[in-house]
Amino acid sequence: MINIYTKYNNAFFVKQMGELGDIDASSIVWIDLLNPSNDELIKISDKFSVEFPTHQERESIETSSRYWEDSDSISINAMFFVSFFFADKEKESCNESVAFILKDNILFTLRYRELKSFSEMHKSLLKTN
Repeated sequence: MINIYTKYNNAFFVKQMGELGDIDASSIVWIDLLNPSNDELIKISDKFSVEFPTHQERESIETSSRYWEDSDSISINAMFFVSFFFADKEKESCNESVAFILKDNILFTLRYRELKSFSEMHKSLLKTN
């Protein structure tokens, strides 16, 4: 799922991938890619000239591999701790990598698991309307 967050008149709105062609690019503030297909990654990458890290780059544990910047973007790979303690004590806790890329005033996030902090941010942004 790809959520595209836009801002008009100090209010945030969420659009889906199919609406991308109808969105004024200057209004986009965040594109959240949750478990995207290869086709979706390619479309976003081509449209915004952004390069997403590979699975190996996202999972790299070396500190030097977690942050890099070039002349037009900043990229950070962060690990989120996922605990199932209260939901399912049989499941093991784990770390989940998330890529954050800031390019042309748009935040891109790439993740492969639903995370509570992202759900809370989604609710918070849409509450401002």
